[in-house]
Amino acid sequence: MVVRLGLFVILLIAHCVGHSAGPVLTERESRYLQILSGETFEQRADAMVSAMARAELPSENLDLKYLGPFVYARMCSGQEVDRCNEILAEMLDSAIARVPEHGSHTHFYTHSGVHGYLMNREHYSAENEQRLRDFLGALSYAKHSRGTVNMSSMVNASLYLATELWPNYQDADGLSGEEIRRRAESFLYEMFEKFYFHNGCEMDAFTYFSTNLPWVRMLAEYAEDSAMKAKAEAVYQKMLATTLPAWNQGLYIANPYRSKGWHNLYTSQHTMQAISHLGWLLYGNRTDETIFYDKIGGARASLPGSNFWVIYPGKLRPLAALWEADEGKSFPYIYRSRIDGEQAILFKYTYQSQNYGLATQIEEHLNLADAYRQYGYKEIKRTFLEWQSDTKSCAFSVCQDNPERPRDLENRNPIGYGENPYHRVMQSRATSIGVYDVPEDYLEGQRYQMYVPFTQTGIKLRQERDGWVLCHTGSMVFAFQSLEPYVWNQAIFEAPGYDMLSPADQAQRAGGWILETSEITDAIKGETMEAELNCYADLLTEKTKITKRQDYDESPGFSYLALDGTTLEIRFFSPSEKHTDQLVINGQPLALDSWPLIDSPQVTQESGTVTLKTANGKTAATIEYPESAE
Repeated sequence: MVVRLGLFVILLIAHCVGHSAGPVLTERESRYLQILSGETFEQRADAMVSAMARAELPSENLDLKYLGPFVYARMCSGQEVDRCNEILAEMLDSAIARVPEHGSHTHFYTHSGVHGYLMNREHYSAENEQRLRDFLGALSYAKHSRGTVNMSSMVNASLYLATELWPNYQDADGLSGEEIRRRAESFLYEMFEKFYFHNGCEMDAFTYFSTNLPWVRMLAEYAEDSAMKAKAEAVYQKMLATTLPAWNQGLYIANPYRSKGWHNLYTSQHTMQAISHLGWLLYGNRTDETIFYDKIGGARASLPGSNFWVIYPGKLRPLAALWEADEGKSFPYIYRSRIDGEQAILFKYTYQSQNYGLATQIEEHLNLADAYRQYGYKEIKRTFLEWQSDTKSCAFSVCQDNPERPRDLENRNPIGYGENPYHRVMQSRATSIGVYDVPEDYLEGQRYQMYVPFTQTGIKLRQERDGWVLCHTGSMVFAFQSLEPYVWNQAIFEAPGYDMLSPADQAQRAGGWILETSEITDAIKGETMEAELNCYADLLTEKTKITKRQDYDESPGFSYLALDGTTLEIRFFSPSEKHTDQLVINGQPLALDSWPLIDSPQVTQESGTVTLKTANGKTAATIEYPESAE
């Protein structure tokens, strides 16, 4: 069967194979979007700050989290300072009034208020400074310094700096500035070490990376204490360095620990992802263009707007060695990293090719007996393929939702969130495979099934042959195979713009799958996409082999001879089991015990020193975490 998705689109992309078209706005989109461009980091940063400074400031629904960066962009440019102070007065009054709500907004207000004040002290009115002090004085350190990593860190960093700004500061409970400073310093130093030496649990989270960078930069830019300043700067530069191997010419590809659903896997210049805009700001993309909301309105604007805290004019800038290392990239390459979390260790593998990237993640829990209840399952995605495209819908993931929030049995995850614990994956270069085996007593009837969304726009041609679902994206090809019979569009839910593959038996709880990916090589290249998929199918038939274990029906496991000649073997093991020999490549079990903290041609970190490398392998720069500061 051949599914054709529009002749015009197929012909257009066939003409542009291997290239990603820049963003093009419709008449409707041009009312609230604009295209930013720049050939260097400074040019791109200036373009974004200027766009934010030009944005029309609203007269209602004024929110310090969402609107703050736009007001500060205008203030630091010296534009309409009086009007900005008027808006700030309303936002700070609103922030004070909302403190009793104890919502997450307070954490963001705290950071935005303090960071914005520090960067605009010469423009900040005395009345607004007092409002900010009143807001901070209404906070309870004991209550508001808690929360997720990004939330608690924003408050601790902001209140630490508040004690430097106003030594007589105390919180609503009467806690002295000296005591707040002592506690915040201890917390921040602990967090710095987690980020620097262990790749902290939110280090590469698509949603939270751009939430953590701002408070780290704030400390590096404005802390008066030399030790705090030096440690913050080292962590800041290390965090930026981790983006380098994940950035693939306009795509951010590194299997996300906290993605908030498979829709957030899209990271091209056609999206509003904060991580996408950060990558574009740092490195550009194939067209050096991206889209940007210039109409301020809640979360939409906050996504790219959150990167304002990274690019506003100041003393601290990314290391020039980042761009030296990025310019020397050659494809393909492998990027491996490890996150040493408090509940689990995550082993991440990314294969970066010229026109796409493929990433997977293996997790191993520290408390095996309670592993299936760990919080990390709330938002992870284990499999992530993304390719160069003319549309934002250019990603692919094998999914098993986790509707149960491990820490809250009443409020369920929305559709598309998380992964259930009973799914194992592995990868070797351009190939990934997986098995799943969900117990009968786990979430009966509540979205435990495997499902696979196939985008109708990012995939230009789809065929089915010999068990494979073959896909041509215009820039690369991939093939997916379910080892169990499957059906289309009978999954547990529908998503507009996608065809859903799922097991034919809707009660299927165990099975396996294979994902092969490839550039359009000489062996595949043909006159049409259909011809190229046929060549690709011939190669798969000729060179690959699937061998199921004898006990497959009792516990899924199989070996797979991949297109590149590698043999991958996988056997399901539950989250309460430790990895031993269940994941094997060419006869050798994966050596998870020696998995590197960061390893790529551009960036390495074995334990302490972070090293940036040029194309010829020479050291371009090193980053050291200071144990003490002079």
